[in-house]
Order: sequence, then C-alpha cells, then structure tokens
Amino acid sequence: MILEELESYDHLHCVDLSGKDINGDEIELILELLKKCNVNEIDLYDNLIKDEGASTLSSLISASGDSWKVKRLYLGRNSIGPLGAISIGTMLGMNTSLETLSLSDNICDSSGADALTEGLISSFVHDVFFHSNQIGDRGAIAFGKMLTITDRLKTLVLDTNSISCDGASSLANGLRTNTSLATLSLADNHISQDGGIAIASMLMANKSLSSIDLSRNYLGASSGRIAEALCKNEALLVLKLGSNDIKDDCMVAFSKLILTNGTLAHLALDINEISDVGAAEIVSAFDSSFAKGRQVILNTMTLCYNHMSTVGTTKIASAAERSNVMVSVFGNGDASSNEE
Repeated sequence: MILEELESYDHLHCVDLSGKDINGDEIELILELLKKCNVNEIDLYDNLIKDEGASTLSSLISASGDSWKVKRLYLGRNSIGPLGAISIGTMLGMNTSLETLSLSDNICDSSGADALTEGLISSFVHDVFFHSNQIGDRGAIAFGKMLTITDRLKTLVLDTNSISCDGASSLANGLRTNTSLATLSLADNHISQDGGIAIASMLMANKSLSSIDLSRNYLGASSGRIAEALCKNEALLVLKLGSNDIKDDCMVAFSKLILTNGTLAHLALDINEISDVGAAEIVSAFDSSFAKGRQVILNTMTLCYNHMSTVGTTKIASAAERSNVMVSVFGNGDASSNEE
C-alpha cells in the first residue's frame, strides 16, 4: 500500500511514514521511490528499522550525492543500535544537505554517540534530537568534545540519557567557547550539584544559548548558582528547572535574577520544595521593581506544585500582576494563576 501510494507521485517535499511498521526488507524500495520524488523531508518515526535498515538508508543518501538533497530526517522510536549510528555518522561526514536529524528513542548507546559526533563535526546539521539513547556520561563527553570543534549546531536534545555530573561538565566545557548552540535540553538525567555548578560557570561565559532545559535532575542548591550566573548573562531567554529539589534558600538568588537580568523571558520552577518563605523573596523582587518604576523583563514564571500556602500564592500572583508577569502556581494551596 505504501509503495503503491508513493509510485503515484512524481514530486514531493515531505513524506510522513511514521507508524507504518516499515522494516529493513522494505526500506530500500521505499527510499528509491522517495529519491525519485526528490523528497527532502522524511519522517520514519515509530517503525521497525534496525541497524541494517539504517545502514541501507545511509548508503543510499551518501551514494546520491547532490542529486538527492534530504534536509530533514526523522528516525526516532525505531531499534537503531550502535552499528546503525556508525553508518549514519559516516553518512553525515560526507553529506552537505541534511539540517535536522532525529534519532531519539533508539538504542544507540555511547558507541553510537561517539560515531555520530564524529560525523557531526564536518556536517551541516543544525538540529540534533538524540534523547533516550542510553548514552550515559561517555556519550555526553563525546558531544561535549564535538561542541569545542563545530559551530554549526543550533539545537541539541539529550533528555533521558543517564547523564550525570561528568557528562554535564563536559558539555558545559564545550559550551564555554561554542558560539552556535541556541537550545540545549538535558531534562530527565542524573545531574546533581557538581554538574549544576559546571553549567553555572559556563553560563557566565556563553553568549549563544537562548534556552536550556534542566528539568527533572538533582541540581538542588546549585540551581542558586545558575541563577547567580544569569545575573551576568545577557543571552538566555528560557530557563527550565522543574523538579530539581530546589528549596527556599535558593530563592534569594532567583530574586536577584529577576531584579538584574535583562533578557530572561521564561522561568520554570515547578515541582520543587519552595514554600511561602521562598515565595516572599520573589514577591520582594517584584515589589521592589514596581516601587522603583523598573520594568521586569520576565514575561512568564511557573511555580506549580511547590509547597506554598493559599496566602503565599495569592501574594506572589498579585505582585507578579503588578509587574506584568504571568505566573502560574497550580498545585499550591487553592490558587492557580494570575492569567486572564
């Protein structure tokens, strides 16, 4: 059915073949038809592609040269392992058209990450989605080394990869001098305070990152160090720190961040340990800015599912409204949001 449908077209820009149970036996015929149609975006998410299928795909794209310029390739949620990742990495080293690559939810592990990063160094890829691949610290270190060499990558997503402090520190080291990466996501890993401190140090030097997601880690008190670093950072627009064991004593640093940072537009602190004591620090920052006639740069702030009472949430919602900041506090007392 898939082949018959593709054969009816002469030219297509984008083909969605997600969830079609495509396996290695079918992939070559399908790709030949996609090449004939000159498709530049291929979505093969959630199929049955393994290493052999990934190798076939990589070989065909490489052999096509400039005659078939695939720009976006989505291979998430298949069963591609290290050997498949090696084939894809080799293809990347020779390819000049691919801009977006997704290999999320596969089984590439750290060996696959090593091979992929080697290819990315000389590729023209801008956006890489590689979450849920069991790469661990070794794989993260490979990405960190890559970031010291290439300045083409704009988006890197490495969520749910069992990355701890060593991997986070390597990534932070690579980003100290990298001038291209704008979006980094390390959510749902095992990064604790030492990793958070390394990231804070990086943020004092980096001038390209506009968004960083560190949700669902174990940053604890080091989140305060990150807030302090952002008092000197004029690039970051989005910071997500949900579910990180952040307590009230960090809120002094976040209060100062609100008062001094000139770029941060969105701050997420959901599912932490913030009580009315911490909320009072945020209220103080909003009130101080309002009293002095200063505009708070922050547009939105989320504090859902912390430990604030109804009194605390009411105060923070009122103070935020006076400063034209939309704040969400669902899961705290009975208050929810100051949004209209």
